[in-house]
Amino acid sequence: MKTQFLTTIEFRYNDAPKYDDDNVQHLNKIVTLGVFDTIQEAQTAGNKVLELLESNYKLNPNYNIKQRLGLGRYNKNLITDLGYIKTPFSFYLKITELKYNDLEQVIIDATESIKRYKQFKISAE
Repeated sequence: MKTQFLTTIEFRYNDAPKYDDDNVQHLNKIVTLGVFDTIQEAQTAGNKVLELLESNYKLNPNYNIKQRLGLGRYNKNLITDLGYIKTPFSFYLKITELKYNDLEQVIIDATESIKRYKQFKISAE
């Protein structure tokens, strides 16, 4: 089974209503940064985005240590603590582990599971 890592960034922000009688628009856009063979490559891609954001937006003066992807005790899938950078939008960098399975084997496994479940239900009655 091959494993790869998908790195994405989601932006969440508001926009003015399109029409006079409309509500504020709550928007989100997800950008795929890439699919990588190693977690380190995925982290590097995420950190490059952080560097870009840091060069365009002010850092929060109340934070003296930035936490970057892949450092310390942080979950490898959580790229950043957003508290250190002040952007006019929310953003979420994320790494998703992609696992490739054999389709035929998954179908066999699902069918066998359903049979076991039906047997379980019959014996529980």
